[in-house]
Amino acid sequence: MGLSNITQKIPSRNQKLLGVLFAIAAAFSVSLMGLFVKSIGPNLPTSVELFARFLVSMLLLWPMIYLDKQFTFVVAEPTRLVVRSFLGLLAMGLYFAAIKSIPLTLAILLSNITPAIVPIFVYFMLGLRTRKSVWACIFVSLLGIVIVLNPEQNAWSMGAVYAMLSSCMAAMSILQMRLLTKTHRETTLLFYY
Repeated sequence: MGLSNITQKIPSRNQKLLGVLFAIAAAFSVSLMGLFVKSIGPNLPTSVELFARFLVSMLLLWPMIYLDKQFTFVVAEPTRLVVRSFLGLLAMGLYFAAIKSIPLTLAILLSNITPAIVPIFVYFMLGLRTRKSVWACIFVSLLGIVIVLNPEQNAWSMGAVYAMLSSCMAAMSILQMRLLTKTHRETTLLFYY
């Protein structure tokens, strides 16, 4: 049974709440992963940390694949899937590099600007309009990042740049994922991530 089959059985008024809960759980998981990466220290290569992260993800994904009777290895848009996977890998690698370079709280804060960046990419890459209120929120978010980085204090380190680039790569990956969900099952997309 795929994720879409599960969510279709939930009344629509509860699907938004479920989405919010999944978003909170995802943010918590990414923050916890960051804590583990920070606690390991700078001695372990980022490539090993990435391998471990994706191995754990694959182990958690196998039961979902097993239960999804419609799972397939065949993909309709292999190029877009490769781009999405590469962007996700790059985002995660930059996130890990940022965590090693700057305080964990700053790395997490800067990598959490992804939701503010997605509408910008949607507008420029797909030409879709965004409400003015959303643009105002994006402006406030980006202004907050500038205030946190405090340019007068030289907080613009390479770690901060890595974290912001990670957010940009993650935003583009999310956009690709959204486009791929129209033609692929969730388990297939997660498998190729």
